[in-house]
Amino acid sequence: MSILTLHVQRRDYPRWLTDSMARLAGRVGWIVCIDPPPYDNPFPHQKMACRLWVGGDDVEKAYIDRGAAGASAYYERIRPDLDQRRYVECFMGPNEPGVGNADARKRLTEFYVRLAGHYRADGRKLAGPCWSVGWPGGTADQERIPWVECIHRDTREMLPLFEAVDYGCSHNYGKRADAAWTEMDAWTLRFRHVFDALRHAGKRVPPWLITEGGLDIRGDKTTSGWLGPDGPSEAQYADQCVFAAQQVSRFPEVQCYAIFTALPTDWVSFTATESLWRRLEALIMAEAITPPQPATPPALSEAWLAEARKHKVRYNPDAALGPTIAATGQWPMANEWAENGVTYQWGLDVARLMWHLWRWTPTEGVTRAHSEAVTR
Repeated sequence: MSILTLHVQRRDYPRWLTDSMARLAGRVGWIVCIDPPPYDNPFPHQKMACRLWVGGDDVEKAYIDRGAAGASAYYERIRPDLDQRRYVECFMGPNEPGVGNADARKRLTEFYVRLAGHYRADGRKLAGPCWSVGWPGGTADQERIPWVECIHRDTREMLPLFEAVDYGCSHNYGKRADAAWTEMDAWTLRFRHVFDALRHAGKRVPPWLITEGGLDIRGDKTTSGWLGPDGPSEAQYADQCVFAAQQVSRFPEVQCYAIFTALPTDWVSFTATESLWRRLEALIMAEAITPPQPATPPALSEAWLAEARKHKVRYNPDAALGPTIAATGQWPMANEWAENGVTYQWGLDVARLMWHLWRWTPTEGVTRAHSEAVTR
């Protein structure tokens, strides 16, 4: 089952889209739609994550600012629309809420806990918190703390939210640098640090939906997407989307990665065109979108290891592999170094007194190359 799918804005669904999703029955499990039609399910072969339009982000923010009371008022407003769409698997909460300070995180948590109670009482499922790319932890630079630490803190402050929702939900783009997909670690895969924070707190990681993905620069509707100035070709973008889906697929909790957006109302530079989707459909049908397999650790000579041990010099969470090493519960303890196109860094498992040598390549991501006991 491929996690790659589409985010769809309008509901005047063309035949190419409905026919494609029918062909992909059993291969694509989800689709993300805004205001799908009442009563009749346009995509019966996929589970649907639905966003109901209530007037925009500012309107939704006004409800969130009222906390639990706002959740009840919001639910009463959308309840007729919910009743007309019983075929929907889950409804997403308000779009891209702010979590830039402790008070905002507190109010959002109160909002979701109350809203989830309303959904459960009516036999419905809720997905949230629908963070925008770069969140949580987006105030790390401002607060002068490591960004992974900031993500963990923000997540801990919202633990009841994650206990309440049926599905976690986030937006995880790649940052477009001309035609390139960058910030795979901090943007596209940022959710994994939320997962780690939940596990460290002894909480379950809910099944997770990435309901907006693809390339972005700064959220400008007409220039920031893949069709903006100096963006990738269609073939390049298809390859980039496949690679992103492969990386995201390494996390079994994630059930979909939805490319933003088909049938846009105004986000024209992000348009997931028919021809782009046909390329992606062909790859899905060929089962080409699979998680990368763990690399076989290289044979490392004792002389090479002796030289590499000299690099274990200091705590360095900001090096290239640092966030991933920290996510395993280890301390990143070295400056990273490269040899033959492979980047290396040491991690220290304090509890077990073990050194772990980690490696990174563009095709394989991060894997463990070597482990050894700490010698005193």
